[in-house]
Amino acid sequence: MAIKIKAHEHEVFKKNFLKSVVCQIKVQPIFRIASELPAQFQEKIRKDYPAVQEEKAVQVEVRGPETQQRSLGSTWRFRSEDGYWAVTLDSAFIAFETKTYESFTDFRSRFEEIYDAYVTTYEPSQPERIGLRYINVIRPINVRTLKDWTSWVRPELMGLIATDQVEEPIIHDFKELRTLQNPGFMTVRHGLIADQDKSRVYLLDVDRYIQGAKNQQETAALLGKFNEDCYNFYRWAIGQEAVKWMRGGA
Repeated sequence: MAIKIKAHEHEVFKKNFLKSVVCQIKVQPIFRIASELPAQFQEKIRKDYPAVQEEKAVQVEVRGPETQQRSLGSTWRFRSEDGYWAVTLDSAFIAFETKTYESFTDFRSRFEEIYDAYVTTYEPSQPERIGLRYINVIRPINVRTLKDWTSWVRPELMGLIATDQVEEPIIHDFKELRTLQNPGFMTVRHGLIADQDKSRVYLLDVDRYIQGAKNQQETAALLGKFNEDCYNFYRWAIGQEAVKWMRGGA
């Protein structure tokens, strides 16, 4: 069963609740990425992503009284100088992430530059999974009761905690919905959680993806479709107070 996603006219907001936006493309493993320095790839993106960090994966095997470690190779992370944009290069995927999202046009343009550098350097197989994920952290203003939250998050999404059947204190209420979409799938993880400062926030994590081999020419079109679906679901999910805040209200 698919989520019915009503189309909304696209609007560029002054503010947003986005914590992170991630695009990831998985391929058949490329072992040279795990076993050698990615010097050629780095040179193609170094101007915009000069900071680099290597992360080594290790598998621990316990055999009787002895413990052995086996290296699984390296994952490389390249970051912009301000730290808000990041590229992750792994033997099985390429990922692009930002913590300062302004528009899909800008995000896709930057990603296409990264993906072109990846393809021309490593000649990967056809993508096996293409995904676009938007992680929002909604922090309402001037809310006292759970019912007050429904002006920020749609009550149908909040579910039981938005009714009279549940009383405070509510510490944690988290859900996950996975559906078939055309094409591919959508996973929505959402709920009331405690943030790092112990205050309550509403996490809305929308992941739109497709599995199965696709040629590289289809990637851009699919990402455009995924962005549209994520945006339309997000606009359905948020309340009027959230919209006012994003438009620049207090």
